[in-house]
Amino acid sequence: MKFKINNLSWTAAIPVAPFPDILTTELGFMSPFSILLHEFRLRCNLRQSDLAERLGYEQSYLSSLEVGRKGRPTREFVLKLVEALNLYI
Repeated sequence: MKFKINNLSWTAAIPVAPFPDILTTELGFMSPFSILLHEFRLRCNLRQSDLAERLGYEQSYLSSLEVGRKGRPTREFVLKLVEALNLYI
């Protein structure tokens, strides 16, 4: 997948697991969204608390999304994320 954040482009390498929509790590099961959320945040040099503040969510919710403890994010969350990080796909 190719992505663009703040005019920086890159291709995200999402590893393929036996079940393509779920990845297993020492933290549990991670969806492709969890991996991308983590990668987006790191590429923007943001701590979880900083991104959570920008989005208007608790840091604990963001952490739970990143490690796969929460299910799918709401549409509202995704739209706020796209706006906060200036994402383009």
